[in-house]
Amino acid sequence: MIKFPKIETLFKRGDDFKLLDPLQFKNPAHEIIARWVVTEKIDGMNMRVGMTVHPEGMQPNAVQIAGRSDKAQIPGDLIEWITQKVQPGLFRSLFQENTPPGTEMVLFGEGYGSGIQKGGYYSDEKKFTLFDVALRFPDDEKVVWLPDGAVTAFASKLDISRVPVLAVTADMPWIVQLVRNGFATVADDLTLDEGADRHGAEGIVARPIVPLFDARGQRIIIKLKTKDFTGAEVL
Repeated sequence: MIKFPKIETLFKRGDDFKLLDPLQFKNPAHEIIARWVVTEKIDGMNMRVGMTVHPEGMQPNAVQIAGRSDKAQIPGDLIEWITQKVQPGLFRSLFQENTPPGTEMVLFGEGYGSGIQKGGYYSDEKKFTLFDVALRFPDDEKVVWLPDGAVTAFASKLDISRVPVLAVTADMPWIVQLVRNGFATVADDLTLDEGADRHGAEGIVARPIVPLFDARGQRIIIKLKTKDFTGAEVL
């Protein structure tokens, strides 16, 4: 099953692991991109939910569930929640009718909730929230990342949440200012009472408004955490 690439930290760090002052981009490509889709970074467990088109059509019970690695230990109640939501028939419907046999689709998301990291403030129940979708066609090692609109549409079709979108055309100064100042999570369960105290968000993950790749062929996707900004200068 396709694995999610490591998300690169946006800025360089010094020997003390703190961001350099003034800030310096690790990848020059990040500095020249004008518009980003920005989502909240969820404090949880990276998850993969996949299915492959077989020569005789989708096979029953063909949904695969894994963590970031194949050896990751996944809580049983999280597997049960995903299994109930992402059933084979629903997953099949995400593929186009003319999809060639051997095509693999993976839904990438975050397992979150009580007992996973510090995610109890998101939800008392363990759940899965979608943040990316990838396809790999047969006899081709290239991974195709679907646009942000497709991620939203797939989450709606599966009746699951997607990670909160904070901005759809943000520029870099806006992103840095948001994270440097800190902001309250918007990923809390809707069951929270109105006016309840909200926990500070962990940070953001951002992608260009269309999928882009750098000179090394690596997908451009960045993360920035609120805790990174102690003593760092904003752009």
